[in-house]
Amino acid sequence: EQYFSEALIRLPSFLASLGTVLAVGWLVALLGAPRGAVVTAFFLALHPGFLRYGPEARGYALMMLLLCLSLVFLYKASIAGAWRYWLAFAAAEFLCFVSFMGSVQFILMLNVTGLLLALFGQHEPRARIPQFGRFVAANLLAAGLVILTVAPGVAPLRVWYEKKVKVGLWGQAPDLAWIKDELCYLVSGMPWKPWDATNPLSLHLGSLPRLLTFSLLALVAVLVLCGVVRLWLEPRRGRLLLPSRGSGGAWGG
Repeated sequence: EQYFSEALIRLPSFLASLGTVLAVGWLVALLGAPRGAVVTAFFLALHPGFLRYGPEARGYALMMLLLCLSLVFLYKASIAGAWRYWLAFAAAEFLCFVSFMGSVQFILMLNVTGLLLALFGQHEPRARIPQFGRFVAANLLAAGLVILTVAPGVAPLRVWYEKKVKVGLWGQAPDLAWIKDELCYLVSGMPWKPWDATNPLSLHLGSLPRLLTFSLLALVAVLVLCGVVRLWLEPRRGRLLLPSRGSGGAWGG
């Protein structure tokens, strides 16, 4: 205890969580909904999953912040086309992956959005080729940094993963129960079934009254649908941002 402070080791994640709330508001404001930015930031700050994982001394909070900033810089790059935004996008997605390698699926969806914005987000067709070139260059830069950073750890990572698979902790194919738990985590921050049946603090949606549970799920579905409709109605770039729902939506964004 003399050399360890839980508050200090959690401080970077806590500050990153605060930054994520601001970054989400910034993103929604860029999309032309300043009032929606306040509402979105408010609901994110109250999301149980965000409150649970945000202060943890892991890479989750940094991943959320950098994921939001990646989308902000990507959107600004699609409008201005300036190299500074494309380089900021490359730096943000590289740091996002390094913070938590499990973010790779979010980054893939982010780049689907980037490809659509680069090819179809400009008003003039002649600007599409330069934009596409900057998009490719930014991703090559990010990929090169990832290879230089991660390559030395690939061999020990494989050994560690194989040990997990042997003892049965990892490697199983997701089943319906797993999918249900993950969806409930995204919606409420709680699984459908308890992660530890002997733990009285193991809250889960399955223990709540059915009416309350389905009301919560219906409310979230309505909010997601409203967000999709809002993006669809935004001219030129809003529809192209829909694939990014697969990344930002993971944390209520």
